[in-house]
Order: sequence, then structure tokens, then C-alpha cells
Amino acid sequence: MAIEIRPAVPTDLDALASLDTVAAARPQRIGEIRQWIAANQCFVALYGGETAAYGVFNYHFFHAGMIEMIMVGADFRKKGIGAALLRHFSDICTTPKIWTSTNLSNQPMQNLIARAGFIASGYIHNLDEHDPELIFVKVLT
Repeated sequence: MAIEIRPAVPTDLDALASLDTVAAARPQRIGEIRQWIAANQCFVALYGGETAAYGVFNYHFFHAGMIEMIMVGADFRKKGIGAALLRHFSDICTTPKIWTSTNLSNQPMQNLIARAGFIASGYIHNLDEHDPELIFVKVLT
């Protein structure tokens, strides 16, 4: 099935919130998604015409391209959608390096990042208690 990636628009908010596993436990996430959409940092991945995932990309990390997050709906995992978002962000990035991060506990995301050509670049403790944030980079030039 084809994967289409496009910028998110305000009418995508409900669909993105419904597939976001964090939004159910942390309602302020919906406000964050709204802000990402308004700032043109949020991208939607459609799979067979259905909203399947979203990602957030910006230049807030030392003015370099940064994939702030990728969220794939539970019913759409293992279909190449996360990889498609990583490729899309690498393709649109205008800096020589693109960065991303994930928690130490998120092994599926670490595997996805590694398969996409990102390499480990460090870690940060104390963002999430007892779950360090691992930082990854991909050189694009």
C-alpha cells in the first residue's frame, strides 16, 4: 500500500490525537500537536488513505534539522511508515546533519533509527526518570 506524507493541517488534529499513545494519558499533548501544526512542523503519514502516523520536524536543536518525534498508530506499525517519515525528513532537511532521539527503553525506535543510517551520538539523563534519552545523528552531505 502507498504511503503519502504531507504537512498536517488543523483538521488533522483529532485523528493525530487519537493515534497518539501519549495523548490518552497526558491531555496537554493535544495542545502540543496543535502548536506543531500551527508552526508547520507536523507532518502526517497516510497509509491507504488513512491517517496512520505523524512526525514533528524542526530546526530547534542548535539550528540543525531535528526529528522531534514520530508517532505511528498501533494498527499501522511494521508497515514501513516510520521509515518513510525518517526518509522524508532527511530529504527535506536543509542542514548537513539531522538529529533525533529516543528513550533507552524504546528499542523498536532505536532499531528503526539504526536501519535509517543514524548513529549514536550521546545520551541525556534525567529527562525521564530512570530512562535516559539517546541522541542520534545522520550526516546528510
